[in-house]
Amino acid sequence: MDASSDSVEELKRDLFDVMHRLHQSRPMPLMTFEGVTRTEARAVHMIYSEGKYHNEGCVRPGCVAEHLHTTPSALSQVLKTLEDKGLVERVRAKGGTGDSRAVSLVLTPAGLILARDVDARFMDQTRALVAYVGEENFRAAMHAAELVIEFYDKVLAGEIDIPGVDEPVVAPCAAGSTQASSRADRRARAVPLPSTEGTAACAAGRGGERPCA
Repeated sequence: MDASSDSVEELKRDLFDVMHRLHQSRPMPLMTFEGVTRTEARAVHMIYSEGKYHNEGCVRPGCVAEHLHTTPSALSQVLKTLEDKGLVERVRAKGGTGDSRAVSLVLTPAGLILARDVDARFMDQTRALVAYVGEENFRAAMHAAELVIEFYDKVLAGEIDIPGVDEPVVAPCAAGSTQASSRADRRARAVPLPSTEGTAACAAGRGGERPCA
């Protein structure tokens, strides 16, 4: 049974409220660092975590960049700093791909100590969180989050059709235009930035019934 409009509206407000508060609370791991930045510590921990699933503990930079939601170029600067601090080494990959130019990341002994410290604290905080929320509630929340991600993946892939997803939201003319362009017209053209001439026309009331162009 479909939810009522009032119910969906309430859920929408609750969703944005929870997302906002979750972002403000700066979720785990809750840690302070000395000698490294939070980003550097996250990179070291990611190399450590991903290394468990690779031979010889080697991890590709692209994999780390993807998990940290950053660009390869930005990660490269972080890795250079970590190398200068003696925490990470970049080595040529061996075997597998056959590409001797491929680079993998390995932790130095000092980097391994840091990564294990971060991981241990992360585990302690995760245990405390699960104990507070309850394992059943925690698993249910994870399952719901997976379904939300799956939903948006299917929307973007065109497997779920939602009216208006592919249509731009067109701002009305600043002079008070009261009628939007037709749906077919909005699909057929891009919405350019307003030019000086177009803005002046709107201000003078000559914008017609179409949004500023």
